[in-house]
Amino acid sequence: MKYSSSGDLFDYVLKRRFIPEPQACLWFKQLISAVEHIHKNGFAHRDLKCENLLLNSNYDIKLTDFGFCCKLKFKKNSKTQKPEEEKSDSKLTAQECRSKTFCGSLIYASPELLRGEPYLPTKTDIW
Repeated sequence: MKYSSSGDLFDYVLKRRFIPEPQACLWFKQLISAVEHIHKNGFAHRDLKCENLLLNSNYDIKLTDFGFCCKLKFKKNSKTQKPEEEKSDSKLTAQECRSKTFCGSLIYASPELLRGEPYLPTKTDIW
């Protein structure tokens, strides 16, 4: 990965206290794009926070620290399969399995994670 010379988003906000709306919108779009990319590729980050968003020399967001990342697991469900798919046991639906592992940072944790309940990793990423 390339060097991110402008530090992380947490320190940037701490120093400046105010982020102009156009800049905040750009960063939000970049973050959502990165999260969408990892989710579409079958993973959840599980530790999204400003400290894990680095800024390069152009002040673009770079998502980092995949230490709590997990591969998404899906439930098999033959009731939702089309007839031509019923022959194969390996077909999966989009019904994501819940995780029981507490991970990430407490101050950013979703309510279900704090309650110790099984959670959907992609949903807690969005939280």
